[in-house]
Amino acid sequence: MKSHYMPRAGFCPNCRNLADAARPLKARKVPTAGDVAVCWYCGAVNQYGAGLTLERFDNWREACHPDQVQLITRMVGWILLERMMRGQ
Repeated sequence: MKSHYMPRAGFCPNCRNLADAARPLKARKVPTAGDVAVCWYCGAVNQYGAGLTLERFDNWREACHPDQVQLITRMVGWILLERMMRGQ
């Protein structure tokens, strides 16, 4: 799948690392407001807000469909495992 440059997304609200790319999980090409974004650096679950800037998404488990919760949980676990293996 192709990544998309997202210059307006800014920084992860959790770790403050630059979040300037997005990779879709489905056929849609670019994110829209309300889409979920998992930070590649820290595993925080965020959401694209107005203007496609990242915002904290603390209640994602309640707001997302159970299938999405399972997928997001796997992604976060994989990212955290990768960080642990790198000693971060």
